[in-house]
Amino acid sequence: MTAMTQHNSHQLTDSQIKFFQAFGYLLMPGLLADDIEEVSEAFDEVMANAGEDLVKLDYSSGDRFMVPAILDRHPILNSLKHDPRILGVVESLIGKDWEYAESDGNVMDCETTWHRDTYESPLSQFHVKLLFYLDPLTAEKGALRVLPGTNFYTESYAMSIKKGLGFPDRMD
Repeated sequence: MTAMTQHNSHQLTDSQIKFFQAFGYLLMPGLLADDIEEVSEAFDEVMANAGEDLVKLDYSSGDRFMVPAILDRHPILNSLKHDPRILGVVESLIGKDWEYAESDGNVMDCETTWHRDTYESPLSQFHVKLLFYLDPLTAEKGALRVLPGTNFYTESYAMSIKKGLGFPDRMD
């Protein structure tokens, strides 16, 4: 992927960092626009050839297919771990002393309940999760929905939300 090695570091603006700190998420449409076709093709290849590593998760509203450690399964996907655009975003939020944890690839044809994506990571350690949506999404077709304020996980609002996560009947 020649375009990935030609980009300068993508440092976030002060405004983007403040938005992330306030709301707990940041949308960056087009960040990988020059390479998205290659990334999408590599993703599709890994998903199609995952074999026994493909995990099928049944949801009442449909299916979810997941491949763990997807970035390690294809050179183009692996290059995302070193892409200056990605590194610039992560370093702007966490600093230069960060550590890569894990990846997974998902194809979802289902609804999910509200949940946190912390994967039991220690809440005493600041972390970010990067999501790459390879298909166009709308509010009706699977758009990401974030509960602003839940990033302040020790505050009473976030604590009360946490009690109902995964249980729609418990959510106020």
